[in-house]
Amino acid sequence: MKSKLNYRSYRVKKFKNFTSYFKSEQISDLVVAHKINKKLYKKLTESSKNYLRLSKKHNLLNMTPNGKLMPKKEIESSFNDIVITFRDIILSLNINHLIKKWTIPAIRYKEENINKLNIKRSSRSELAHSDAWAGWGEDAVLLQIPILGDTVNNRVNYYDLPDDFNKTWMKKYSFEKAQKFAKKCKKINHHYKKGYIYLADISVIHSTHRRKNSKPRMSIDIPLIISSKKNYDKKFENEIISKSTMNKLGSKYKIQCKAK
Repeated sequence: MKSKLNYRSYRVKKFKNFTSYFKSEQISDLVVAHKINKKLYKKLTESSKNYLRLSKKHNLLNMTPNGKLMPKKEIESSFNDIVITFRDIILSLNINHLIKKWTIPAIRYKEENINKLNIKRSSRSELAHSDAWAGWGEDAVLLQIPILGDTVNNRVNYYDLPDDFNKTWMKKYSFEKAQKFAKKCKKINHHYKKGYIYLADISVIHSTHRRKNSKPRMSIDIPLIISSKKNYDKKFENEIISKSTMNKLGSKYKIQCKAK
């Protein structure tokens, strides 16, 4: 049986191997930042502006309480543009051989204040949490890309895992009930800038943080599956895309949205 400290070391070693294929700036031993190719980032920005414009045209009726801008039939073409560019950004990291399955990226619009419908939700991203607690399992890497708006005052904070971190942290938990774990973690001082993609081990604790007088922010966050094991929650099945399908998105396939 692995000791508590050894399990943390195991995850650090695994993450270090993952990040060895591309240039990055180390934020912590389980979080790195990579500067995105300028052309790809410009393309992502332009498609994101269009997606947000179309969402606002429909009064943001596609936005969940947690800020996710859901793809709908009226805006599926714009959504596909974002997903294709997101895919190309990930492929530019030279990690295609490590990817087992893709997940449809979550595009979020975090307003200047927390949504009133989200204040009491146990899964609100304003609570410090690990995406493993949401059911993504332990064989994934978290990807986050700030795209538009106020990324200084409306940002994502990361937290360092304590030495007694162990495998029990990777179980599915209510974010509220798991705050006893989160309180053991120390906030990491780091930049959260446009033009970068932030990659973190799925175990890493993070949260949405708004400073005073913050403005809205648009970003992408989603886990990337790097194991053949199917240890993620079955509720995510509809968000999973095979490698072969994702690679042909835009040429042979497109994401279709049934709901209006």
